[in-house]
Amino acid sequence: MRLKTRLLLLLAKHHKGNTKNSFCDLNIEKLPRFDRILVLSTTAIGDTLLSTPVLTALHEEYPDATIKFLVRDKFSTLFVNNSEIDGIILYHKSYLGLLKTYRQIKNGDFQLALVLHISDPRPAVLAKLAGIPCIIGNSPGKNFNHLFTKTAKHKPGVIHGIDYRMDVIKTILPRRRKWPYRMILPLNNDKTRLIFEEFCQKMHINPVEQIVIGFQPGASEKFRMWPRDNFIALGKALLELNKQIKILILGSLNEKKLAKTIEEGIGQKESVFFHFIPLSDLPHIVSRLQCLVTNDTGTMHIAVAVQTPTVALFVPTDPLGIGPVQDMKIHRVVAKPSPCGNDCKGKRCPENIECMSLISVKEVLEAVSSVLKL
Repeated sequence: MRLKTRLLLLLAKHHKGNTKNSFCDLNIEKLPRFDRILVLSTTAIGDTLLSTPVLTALHEEYPDATIKFLVRDKFSTLFVNNSEIDGIILYHKSYLGLLKTYRQIKNGDFQLALVLHISDPRPAVLAKLAGIPCIIGNSPGKNFNHLFTKTAKHKPGVIHGIDYRMDVIKTILPRRRKWPYRMILPLNNDKTRLIFEEFCQKMHINPVEQIVIGFQPGASEKFRMWPRDNFIALGKALLELNKQIKILILGSLNEKKLAKTIEEGIGQKESVFFHFIPLSDLPHIVSRLQCLVTNDTGTMHIAVAVQTPTVALFVPTDPLGIGPVQDMKIHRVVAKPSPCGNDCKGKRCPENIECMSLISVKEVLEAVSSVLKL
């Protein structure tokens, strides 16, 4: 744990807060109608998209409340147009950034904060130091319990990431009906059309006559990645099946080398290409793909949110906990049991980083063919 995180946790542990405020009373029958609410989700793209059903539920339950969403600055472009919220507070990790974020939280005069994920505890610490009287959250252990007025409870066993987050709001609204269970990533249809048309012109794609498929070969960690040579073999097999297929290899600038290796390995330059797409344009492009073949990564969640068919690949992580759960008729999950028995939610795999190779090219080809009806 980094020094500034430890210092913030120490400050929060000795921070008394406003213990006389009636908003601290979590007797369910006496809860007030919150009118200033902060939702915190400051991890990766996928984790933050999995948090958007909570925004929908909050908006339904508190339609007159001001709801702000605290997200990482570099991912904020995905959430600025969400109609369920009244604004975004940017989370910056630098010292000056943390101070700026703290001031915005403090000035918001929030009565309730929902902490949906705490792999980085600093945002929850800032909420406590800002004096928010009612802080509900997911705490993985006793080391963080002092940050919360109350922690969420979960059913035993594997639960989906959306359920994990929805359990936070159920802490204050346990008797409410079931809320909508969809990730929200709103797109402007006219903007999407213009971005995709410009992209197709640049890449010499005819989207009317050709089938555009996406490959997402990268992931946050190597053990989540289907082997590079498998993507190459899949690309060659798909182009053999249908000459009208175009394969777009997606990835960050850090994944450019991997993407170019796959592009060159498939070998048909007129049909396979890597082009870096900024995050602001990525949902628009992904929404127009006929299929995305993807590892467990943020791009997969973007595709699910914008209703693009996916072939999603899982071995070290459990699709029951993190895979697609909406519009399941258009998605195919190809999964194998983890050979070491671990559900690798962490950042390291101590056993077998090559376990994704258990998924064969044939299985993925059959899944893609099923989606595209080849």
